[in-house]
Amino acid sequence: MYAITDCETTGLKVGTNEILTIATIVVDHKFNELGRFLGKIKPEYENQWSEDAEVIHKIPLNEARNFNASDRVLSNYIRFIGEFRDPIFVCHARPIRSKIDVFDYQLVFHWFFYAEKIFEFYKLFRDERCYSTIHRSPNYAKATWGVQDQKLSTWMDKLNIPQDKHHDAMFDAEVCLEILKFQKQQGSLF
Repeated sequence: MYAITDCETTGLKVGTNEILTIATIVVDHKFNELGRFLGKIKPEYENQWSEDAEVIHKIPLNEARNFNASDRVLSNYIRFIGEFRDPIFVCHARPIRSKIDVFDYQLVFHWFFYAEKIFEFYKLFRDERCYSTIHRSPNYAKATWGVQDQKLSTWMDKLNIPQDKHHDAMFDAEVCLEILKFQKQQGSLF
């Protein structure tokens, strides 16, 4: 079972910036959809708001001020993910030092950590199982999947997906799901 996740944030610093929107699509190993979650989180630390990030996700601070409190969204997220047994966290982010050192996974980890819910995180995502649809080796990606780079927009072109909603968390999670399906069809998943 996979929990395909994408986050839009108040900036690009894990541990400093906050999740603004989080989208997760849960599918089984045959890619049958089992559920969806979309959470919109009111930023607690407006001084960490990045105008550069706003240019990317196009969510103005005035709109974000009307989103839900982080603890409420987190409680709903825990309840949602808790309905599924041991999902593998999937995202489209470059692995840095290890398979779990990827942007979206670290964002979600820190969200739980700062809310003092780290036990729940490990209960939901046991054994730190995480898969990134970006391979650590650009050469492997080019040779195996035929992508020049591994940007989401490049994958969208390859898979003939229009880019009009790019950087919307749910839309990007849907694109990540399509990439995951493609990689599995190529026999290069896990």
